[in-house]
Amino acid sequence: MEMATYRRIENMLNLLFFGRWIIIVLLFARPAHAGADDQYYLISSGTGAIHKYSLTGDFISDLVPANANQLGNPQHMVIRDGKVFVPGYANNKLARIDLHTGVIEAQWDLDGARGTAFLRESMDGTELWVSSITSARILRVDPMTGSVLGDLITAGLIPGPHGIIDGPDDSLLVAGGDKVIYQVNGHDDVVPLISVPLSNRPTNMIMLNDNTLLLTAFASNIERSLRSYNTTTGEDLGRYSDTQGSRADGLVRGYNNEILAVFWGSSSIARYNDTGDFLGYLVAPGSQLSGPNHIILVTEPPTPCPADLTADGILDFFDVSAFLQAFATADPIADFTDDGIFDFFDISAFLSAFAQGCP
Repeated sequence: MEMATYRRIENMLNLLFFGRWIIIVLLFARPAHAGADDQYYLISSGTGAIHKYSLTGDFISDLVPANANQLGNPQHMVIRDGKVFVPGYANNKLARIDLHTGVIEAQWDLDGARGTAFLRESMDGTELWVSSITSARILRVDPMTGSVLGDLITAGLIPGPHGIIDGPDDSLLVAGGDKVIYQVNGHDDVVPLISVPLSNRPTNMIMLNDNTLLLTAFASNIERSLRSYNTTTGEDLGRYSDTQGSRADGLVRGYNNEILAVFWGSSSIARYNDTGDFLGYLVAPGSQLSGPNHIILVTEPPTPCPADLTADGILDFFDVSAFLQAFATADPIADFTDDGIFDFFDISAFLSAFAQGCP
């Protein structure tokens, strides 16, 4: 008997055997992946703690407790490769913290810079950029060693630099302490973009569309703490919402693409949509936060689920059908033993994965 004919007969027998299991496995239909919980990480600069909150604003635990403010009034965070990086405004160090254990693994000096506050990754992800308000510098830092690689722009070109976002044509926009938003096109190519006279000490920004900039400011006057501007005309479009706090700092996109504004002066975190509607507080005034500066959403990818062949989050008949079709046509996705052969052992491996379910 030719080998090809033998294989066809063997596959037919395997499929007949497999069919006896269909009714059984359908009894075990279940959600495939819940995944790890997404969480918010918040900084309380006043105590030096980093807190974990649920997506609904419930306090979960401390990643880093206050601990005598060991982080030196931490400011903004970057999370990458299972680590949290955060600069200390008071100690002028950059800390690296294990995201899962909260252990402070390193604290690096930053080349004599003072008032280190804002932090972000470079556009290519190879560097960390640290804004030094007092020293009027933006430092380029190696995230592996903490070594200062130099200045992103010539020191002193932007007074009191803080927030940095991507601008048009591969440029950067930087909030200056002199109430000006600057466009950075190169190391020595820095030009004023718009003046923001009502935004006392502008801190952070996001672009709402091609020409509307939303800006936080460390202003006690709530009329000035969160305002929007037209970047083309420079027009001040007014306060962003009817509900705002004082001394705004962090400004990020959160869950469901909501806008989250962190109000240091009000010890609160407010939620908005892109039209300025107040959606409620993630963390209301009067919480345990002490001088919050920044918040970041940490998303965990779902655990892989081999038996969920339709990738719809449910283990059911459709996954069984997909396996049958793939097995019959020798599709590699049905080769569950990864040996290049389609036989009983693949069927057994699929049934086992299906029966075990997924996290």
